[in-house]
Amino acid sequence: MSEPDATLERGSRTPAFPTSGRMVIVLGRGQRVVVDAGVNAGTLSRVLDVLERR
Repeated sequence: MSEPDATLERGSRTPAFPTSGRMVIVLGRGQRVVVDAGVNAGTLSRVLDVLERR
């Protein structure tokens, strides 16, 4: 069973469930990237570069 991502419930400033070890990167224009503590920095950098060009 996969774990749901750490999105915020509508109108709430707190996560719908605990986000220990996770980070939410808010990019703007409604885009967010949720990563956990084991994220590969190089891969994350490439993903953020692609999203920035959109």
